[in-house]
Amino acid sequence: MTTPAPTAPKRTKSELLPAAKPPCKIYSTAIISEKAQVTGTYPVTIGENVVLHPYARIRAEGGSVSIGKGSIVYENAVVGTSKSDGDGGGDVEVGEFVTIETGAVVEAKSVGMGTEVGVKVLIGRGVVVGEWCKLTALEKVEAGKVLEDYTVVFGDGRERIDTTIKEHGAVRQARIEGMEKAVGVFGKLIPNGAAKWAANADGFEGLDGDKWRHTGSSRISCLMHGSMIMMIWLRITYSVIALSLRIHDSPRHLTAAPTTHANALDWTFFWLFPPESSMLPIVRDTVPLSH
Repeated sequence: MTTPAPTAPKRTKSELLPAAKPPCKIYSTAIISEKAQVTGTYPVTIGENVVLHPYARIRAEGGSVSIGKGSIVYENAVVGTSKSDGDGGGDVEVGEFVTIETGAVVEAKSVGMGTEVGVKVLIGRGVVVGEWCKLTALEKVEAGKVLEDYTVVFGDGRERIDTTIKEHGAVRQARIEGMEKAVGVFGKLIPNGAAKWAANADGFEGLDGDKWRHTGSSRISCLMHGSMIMMIWLRITYSVIALSLRIHDSPRHLTAAPTTHANALDWTFFWLFPPESSMLPIVRDTVPLSH
């Protein structure tokens, strides 16, 4: 007698449902890979020129997440908190030009501008990381710790101050410029899937009129594309009509407004396609030329 093959355990209803999409405020120049994940119910703000690589994860399950201008989150890195541990999570704010390397987990209260978070670094909840810090690969920062500006964490928790970064503004500026160039390269290499998160965005204008991505921008884009297609169709249609009018044998470019003998169609397309247009079709006059 054969024993029945084991069956896979049934998944609960909550496991079958797709992950919740949080309300997002996404800058129009942000690059979010189609394979990146943004989950949770708390607000997520993604700033100008932020890059989320494939399989990067923004976790807004235990609090809001904000990522500043020019920051880069690499593959398999996690930014944000969850409520799975029963402590309520907390908000996470990542400053401008922050690098979060592959496999890092950032649950810090804040990460200052220009900080580098190395490969598989673990930053606990409530941690405050100052500006221009560097956490080397595999380091762990315990919950609640405060790191002052320019701190380097290395060698199983040892710390020192990076005096080169601290005392030379040109070095800091060079690092920013390098990150900006990297963002330009990533923009060509990573298919941008930000549109699917824009459908869940509230859409607003940032300070100084900065434009943020939202569903309205998608509608405007559709209208613009529709108008472009209509203009192309009109050009093609008019070219076919004009070239079919062979009343006179002498073709010429329409270089002046139609004469009083021209029909209304000539007037309409003279307005749509002015003489200086490089796309003006060659037409045959509908009225014999005077000799």
